Amino acid sequence: MLQSAWRKLWPDCEPERDFEGFEEETSVNVVNEIVTLGQNMGLEVNEDDVAELVEDHRQELSTEDLVELQQEQVKVMQQEHSGEEEEESEDVSSV
Repeated sequence: MLQSAWRKLWPDCEPERDFEGFEEETSVNVVNEIVTLGQNMGLEVNEDDVAELVEDHRQELSTEDLVELQQEQVKVMQQEHSGEEEEESEDVSSV
């Protein structure tokens, strides 16, 4: 809030922000942190694999992708529900 007040009074006082390369730096930090955590847990973690996963999740999903994910989720829920019904019918028939 104070910065925005000063910006109006003295526009040159606020330092310029350079976000160029920011995403790449953040991505490298995230990958390194994930690899370190995995290794601390005794897991075999490949830095290239982690970097690929991070990059895949950085991309925005299209509407088609979202619809497909929703359809997959509905199928899984239906399969789980039908599995529960089969277990209930087996329980009733065994009584």
